[in-house]
Amino acid sequence: MLSDVMRTFLISRGLMNRRTIRVQDSQGFLYAIKKRLNFPNFLNNSGKTKTQIQRIFLIAIKGRNATCHNNLPEVLTYWKLFLESWVQVCFLIGSNQTAGRIKRVVCSLKNNTRKIPVELISNATAYSVFRKLEMDTRLTTQWTPIKEKAYVFLGNKFYDLLMDEYSPALTHFATTRRHQCRTSVIDCYAMTELIKTKCSANDFKTPHGGTSFDLAHVENAADGRHAAIHEKKSDLLSNWPNFLASMIYVCKGMRSKGAARTIARLRSQLLGAQNWAIRSVNSGQQLRNRPSPIQAILKTNTKIGRQLKRLVKNPGRNKAPLREMRSRRRRTGPAST
Repeated sequence: MLSDVMRTFLISRGLMNRRTIRVQDSQGFLYAIKKRLNFPNFLNNSGKTKTQIQRIFLIAIKGRNATCHNNLPEVLTYWKLFLESWVQVCFLIGSNQTAGRIKRVVCSLKNNTRKIPVELISNATAYSVFRKLEMDTRLTTQWTPIKEKAYVFLGNKFYDLLMDEYSPALTHFATTRRHQCRTSVIDCYAMTELIKTKCSANDFKTPHGGTSFDLAHVENAADGRHAAIHEKKSDLLSNWPNFLASMIYVCKGMRSKGAARTIARLRSQLLGAQNWAIRSVNSGQQLRNRPSPIQAILKTNTKIGRQLKRLVKNPGRNKAPLREMRSRRRRTGPAST
């Protein structure tokens, strides 16, 4: 939500290019705007001083990092401050509608209500998401709202897995080997970097088949995290099965059987929904491409087929094929249904 309005704002200022912003995600956008606070008429200051605006962006960046790196103590302590800073960022870039939506989330959390009044696609099924995505992909290679919804759907699934299963498994693995003290921060990125630095293939359980553990899966699983968190949208849509397969492999290597089973179950469900969606789209195309009875007759080289071809070329001149079809129908009776 916040990334989309910041992207739109930067595009309107002609700043949306790789030279200006190396990483095009919420973090990159926040830093890009913060670096240009001195530009005249760049933001809707609304009477705020430069110091106040800088503080808003510093808190907004801190909130983004705490959320994306699963820093639970910071999120639980400063969640209200983080959300309010995001509201102020929206006002500064002229996105009042998005500011209102985030403010409703703040009010909802303050009132301890479970229903958050924002438009998420949590009610969308995996089958419906993949079916629309498959149809859209066959029509165009351009980025569309359907692809965006599919990315949000998969991104939410990845974030939940990272938060609930994969990051805790990494943290437990590092803690049991005394590479990490016990902590409430379950940062997938930090734990992955720590394990890559401190551990070798011998620290992991050897997979079935007798070969040594392949550390490349640790890196590939981290790439899945980066695709979801850093909004590498096309990468996530194309490679999510491989990312999840690497997470399962690493969890098994770390002897985290529960996390491996949970991730494997989700991967199986998503692949089943995707395959079902592809079969559904293919069968729909086959039905649309199936010729009508008249078209099927026209393709044959029979006597009636040749007569029908002549009738199509010269309508009204030769009605013998139609009379013959009617006489056959009277002799044989109506077709059974």
